[in-house]
Amino acid sequence: MSQFNDDKDIFSSSGEKDIWSADSLLEDEDVDIFSSSNPKEVSATKESNRKAVKNKKNAAPKKKKKRTVSKVILSVFLVGIITVSLIVGALGIYITGFVEDEIDFNLNNLQLKYTSLVYARENDKEPWKEVAKLHGRENRVWVDYTELSPYLTDAIVSIEDKRFYEHEGVDWKRTFGAFLNTIVDIYGGTQGGSTITQQLVKNLTGDKEQTASRKVQEIVRARKLESEYHKSTILEWYVNTVHFGNGCDGIETAANFYFGKEAGELTLLECASLAATIQTPNAINPIDGPEDNKERREACLAIMLEEGYITQEEHDAALKEELKIVGNQDKQQEKEEEQKNKVNSYFIDTLIEDVIADLMVAKECTYSEAEAMIYSGGFRIYSSLKPSVQKALETTFEDETNFPKNGEGKRAQSAQTIMDYNGHIVAIAGGIGEKKEDRSLNRAYQSTRQPGSSIKPLAVYAPGVEFNLLTYSSHIHDFHVKLANGSYYPKAAGSGKYVTTQRAIQSSLNSPAVQVCNTLSPSKSFEFLKKRFGISTIIESEKTEDGRVVSDINLSAMALGGMAHGVTVTEMTAAYATFGNLGMYYEPSTYYAVYDTFGELVLKH
Repeated sequence: MSQFNDDKDIFSSSGEKDIWSADSLLEDEDVDIFSSSNPKEVSATKESNRKAVKNKKNAAPKKKKKRTVSKVILSVFLVGIITVSLIVGALGIYITGFVEDEIDFNLNNLQLKYTSLVYARENDKEPWKEVAKLHGRENRVWVDYTELSPYLTDAIVSIEDKRFYEHEGVDWKRTFGAFLNTIVDIYGGTQGGSTITQQLVKNLTGDKEQTASRKVQEIVRARKLESEYHKSTILEWYVNTVHFGNGCDGIETAANFYFGKEAGELTLLECASLAATIQTPNAINPIDGPEDNKERREACLAIMLEEGYITQEEHDAALKEELKIVGNQDKQQEKEEEQKNKVNSYFIDTLIEDVIADLMVAKECTYSEAEAMIYSGGFRIYSSLKPSVQKALETTFEDETNFPKNGEGKRAQSAQTIMDYNGHIVAIAGGIGEKKEDRSLNRAYQSTRQPGSSIKPLAVYAPGVEFNLLTYSSHIHDFHVKLANGSYYPKAAGSGKYVTTQRAIQSSLNSPAVQVCNTLSPSKSFEFLKKRFGISTIIESEKTEDGRVVSDINLSAMALGGMAHGVTVTEMTAAYATFGNLGMYYEPSTYYAVYDTFGELVLKH
């Protein structure tokens, strides 16, 4: 029997220090806990106890390790749920309590930058054709929702925002997916969470700052937008504001540039191609990234099939269709072509100035404001241009050999305006040689020159007939006039004979013209020239830089065309058209009507 030592109590009841250990005791063969008369039984018992303790030692760490890992995973999961809940709660409180829930734009009156289009036709029986586009930095033509290809919106919704018709401006599943992806790479790259509505908000506000506050504001605005507008309206604004690369803002410009079509004529494959472009317009468009565009548009078609927007037959037919691009793929050639086409004709230059002048009156605005309207107002301008006449005129004026040289060996400059008897300008050339820039000097519209004897029928003989002073057969003394100061004008006396009005005009005689103007009075000729023939450049009185006072109310200006500033080719053309129009004068104009992008009449000539 083993002896117990009073000084070393193995079993301590105090609980302060428990020194009993079955493991240590069993490992010590010299300690006999239970005495046995049979040494073999004792030995077997010891061996059995050792194995049990050994197995227990080996098993305990594994179970303990498994319990620890489970606890860690569970803890992380719970912490994650609590964290997300706190974030969502805080975000909700922030949005409802601190973020302004109003949007600072209205889709009904929002002003975007639209491209203005100029139309022309050869005659009343032909349809109007687009001949020019006028735009600033953005090139956008508006298209109504009902005029879009039926495949277009389905393609865009499929690839850009599959749950567009289900959410109320924000796809929370995508939003939180994108948020979690920033923490853990779930999607193998960046994941966008913006809906079509959110993208529209971004396009309209131009606010692309990558901050949490900006994103929250975008969410609030998107939800507000969805509460006030129908889904079709949001889609209409989206397709008209989104960028498609290569300077194409909006679907109409993109359809025209890439495929030579209007937005309503696009095929299923073309719609999928443009929808695929939206994500990265400058890299995945059909011209700059054909392979990436192909891959993404095929994915778009697959989603459209999956979502039930198209049938299997339509899907398969689209995959077999060849995507025909009309946009210039040779960038150098495209640049040269763009540069060439960028220069407007003299007619378009004149049209712009004409519309600006009329807008300033109609809208009571400044020149700069009217100019901005043309380049961003999306006007539809129906011009009086006759393309064939303009082309013939340009061909003549661009060939400088058609014009003589002066004494210094330089070509004489020239300008010409052609109009019908109703005052409509059908063609105009503002100078000889190739036109190299927009809105350059237009000598037919802007420059004044001395009219010389061409003023006689307008300022002398027309008012003479109007006021019953003469007829075509009246006799006029071909002799100079003695002035009040005793001098004679003109210096050349003339023949001294009497000539008929017809003969005086036909031979452009100076003295008879002075005689008639003097009888009428230069002031009456001045008034008639200004009011009846629309000559705006003549002056009643003006002080020059050197202090002199000049005026066109005199015999020199009214009878012989020696004016202070002169007249323009265009105004002289309109004045002379009166003789072929039974005496009816029409102010020169380059357009019939101007409408805004929504079809409202702006100007009518």
